Amino acid sequence: AVVSTQSGHYGRGVMLTKEDHTKEDNIPEIEWWDSFILTTENYDCAEVAVTVDEINGSVEKPKYREISHLIEHPTTKPPPDAAKAIAPIPVMLTAKERKKLRTQRRIEKQRDEQEKIRLGLIPPPPPKVRIANLMRVLCSDAVQDPTKVEANVRAQAAERQRKHLKANADRQLKKEKSTDCDSALIPLL
Repeated sequence: AVVSTQSGHYGRGVMLTKEDHTKEDNIPEIEWWDSFILTTENYDCAEVAVTVDEINGSVEKPKYREISHLIEHPTTKPPPDAAKAIAPIPVMLTAKERKKLRTQRRIEKQRDEQEKIRLGLIPPPPPKVRIANLMRVLCSDAVQDPTKVEANVRAQAAERQRKHLKANADRQLKKEKSTDCDSALIPLL
């Protein structure tokens, strides 16, 4: 038998009892999922061919207004053992392994940057000009106006030096943090 758990909602909350599936001779005239759209207790009104009775309006047509383009999906539930999943334990790496991973990350980052430059996503970095390689890098400009090029190269070198010192100062521990670290390293006797 079909037991409906909610009224007014077609197909929602419908449960089948076990007696429908236990006996072979208890085959229903109409399936429960079709009972919502068919007007009779059998499939006679669901014929596709148009008959004279349908044209005259004497035969009821199926209730196709309950059928729509919407699809009802069941709600997804997490698996029962998902809550029991244990977080992975962090692994302490040796100094050699840390060095190897750091090197691999740097190489991968450099490869990605080179690939982006090759694809034209980012512009290539300007050449790193020093006084020693001035003539090799900027040969035609250096010949035309050497004083201007040398001043430009010195300005670039000073900018690189300034950025280097600023990065070092940013990485350096602040005064209060360094005193905390010094007191934490006092050996216990």
